[in-house]
Amino acid sequence: MTLITQYGLEMDDGIFKYNLCGMGKIGPGGFFTDVNPSLCQLLGARRSTLLKQPAKAIVSAYDAERFERLLRVTKPRRQPVRVNLQTRSGKVIPCLSAIIDVRPCGSTGVQRLLQVHTLAMDTIADTNIVCEPPVSTAEQHAQLGNLVHNYPGIIYRCSFGTQRILEFVSAGSKRLTGYKPIELDKFETFDTALIHPADLENVQEQLRFAFIRETPYNLIYRMVRKDSGEIWVRDQGQGIFKDGELVACEGFINDISDTHRLGLRFAHQATHDELTGLANRRQFEQHIERSLAQAKVYGNIHTLCYIDLDQFKLINDSVGHRAGDELLKHVAVLLCSKVRDSDVIARLGGDEFGILFTHCPLERGRVIAEKLVREIGGMRFPWENSMFEVGASLGLVEINPQSDSVSSLMSCADVACYAAKDLGRNRVHVYEMQDVELIKRHAEILHVSSLREALENDRFKLYCQPIKQLDGLGNVDAPPKHYEVLLRLSDPKDQLILPGAFIPAAERYGLMGAIDRWVIRKVIESYERYFKGDSSIQFAVNLSGTSLSDLSLLDYIRTLLGDSSIQPAQLCFEITETAAVQNLQNAVEFIKQGQEMGCPFSLDDFGSGLSSFAYLKYFPVNYLKIDGGFVRDMATDNNDRVLVAAINEIGHIMGMRTIAEWVETDEVLDSLRALQVDYVQGSAIGKPIPLDRSSVVGL
Repeated sequence: MTLITQYGLEMDDGIFKYNLCGMGKIGPGGFFTDVNPSLCQLLGARRSTLLKQPAKAIVSAYDAERFERLLRVTKPRRQPVRVNLQTRSGKVIPCLSAIIDVRPCGSTGVQRLLQVHTLAMDTIADTNIVCEPPVSTAEQHAQLGNLVHNYPGIIYRCSFGTQRILEFVSAGSKRLTGYKPIELDKFETFDTALIHPADLENVQEQLRFAFIRETPYNLIYRMVRKDSGEIWVRDQGQGIFKDGELVACEGFINDISDTHRLGLRFAHQATHDELTGLANRRQFEQHIERSLAQAKVYGNIHTLCYIDLDQFKLINDSVGHRAGDELLKHVAVLLCSKVRDSDVIARLGGDEFGILFTHCPLERGRVIAEKLVREIGGMRFPWENSMFEVGASLGLVEINPQSDSVSSLMSCADVACYAAKDLGRNRVHVYEMQDVELIKRHAEILHVSSLREALENDRFKLYCQPIKQLDGLGNVDAPPKHYEVLLRLSDPKDQLILPGAFIPAAERYGLMGAIDRWVIRKVIESYERYFKGDSSIQFAVNLSGTSLSDLSLLDYIRTLLGDSSIQPAQLCFEITETAAVQNLQNAVEFIKQGQEMGCPFSLDDFGSGLSSFAYLKYFPVNYLKIDGGFVRDMATDNNDRVLVAAINEIGHIMGMRTIAEWVETDEVLDSLRALQVDYVQGSAIGKPIPLDRSSVVGL
């Protein structure tokens, strides 16, 4: 898509009307005398509304004065400038804008023309401005004809009776629907010819609404192909009015099937656990909320069950997390086979599951839960040359009209599950009030005293995992220069505890800020002790959401850097996508000030959230870490490969280096080479090791 920048170019109505750039003709006093459908579509406004207002009214207040100066000059500026447009709803749209004088066909006079081209994400790679040489009217018509013929979608014009009746359809109909343009003549109407019957009524209702308001329409529906196959399309167009009467409509249709499938997948990921396919915690709590409302309004009784596997850590530590993942999937299948379709099963995280027994009294729920304990306890999980026994502890709580809230119900079920573990595991325990004191005492000892004591006595340990760069040939043989710093907790028996076991408690009791400061200080001390003078090494330190809201941490980091020989560029800070989005304003400010200090930033687990791409533009990070959930199986899952490729390409377009984590096989590494990902991390590259000179040099 290009903006016309040739002064005095002859321009006919077709170029103006069908141009994908937003265009507006400006008359005396700076008011619009005509606008094309693309500008109406961009602003979400009626043509009649825009013709009643000055051109400057569509520009944001910040750019209004500069825009007025452009309008006042005798010879308009040819080169496009950045201008923010503002819709009636207040949404700001970044655009490139050019104001030139053109000659209407057959006229010796000139017409001042405003052109705008959106800089939205879907056009981010197409912002080069091309100066068009003057061409004749005949050449313009030929170019327009070629454009219409070669357009991959459908360009159409319909007259309008009670439904849309085709007058013109481009050659793209063959590519999209299998029908040649001439074949569509046999159908009475455009809508009944192509639109899926289940979508037809909704499409016609949206069209009626758009035509009544005289606004552009933007429809998404299923189109039925000649071979009876179905595709998802986006249909965008505008009604044509004469003397206030609707006489026709014109628009274009594009195939969005791939985008639609990705959208469905992202929507599914937002509510389901990717590994097991079960509902996730968020979706599960929404079901509990509905059941609680039913209990309070209608007196219904339900039972909530909290499940914790008893042997999961042993299996995970003994034969690796792939075996652990397989066990979780086996348990998920078992649970689904033992409950009713009306019950809700979820994976709550780690080795924890939840079941909502709907319309089920507590005693009946207890009978079912005890059967589940026996079924899980009877499992024998084979892996390679080993056979593992499996067990589970289950906690139950009744949902009744007196129940308080979703969070309190989840807490009570968790307490009951903990009590089942405390009483010997592999059993069911029903929530009782006296459990609260037991759990509170254990929680205070484990969550507060132990973590504070670990901070005071340096019982946290630093590990690191190499992040290796793929060179131009896709090789990773060179010694690593980048490491992610990982945290471990050493218990009184010198057994290492992984972060998943203590980070939730640290977050709950407000200790994450102190832990983050401890890690940063110890990383810098380790550099001074083991790596002093090595300016090529870089450490990536994870920051919690709590720290993103603490700008005083930047002063703390600045002081530590000033007292050491490590350079700011050697200290990269990783923030997760979830923490960044939840603390959006604070995160943006923290990143800005940190980068001004000289520290790079990395956005971790990118792609795990539904709105990932929408938020990416707000975070000017240096590195983009692709969520390992997509990377791990991309060699065998084409959907994962497509997502990794998309994230990698977007990262590169936005000037970010990309890092693929969870690289565990050579096949995945080969796939990443082919996509030209910049860095790789995972067990196939190097396992976590203690952060000291001898370990790191030995990699």
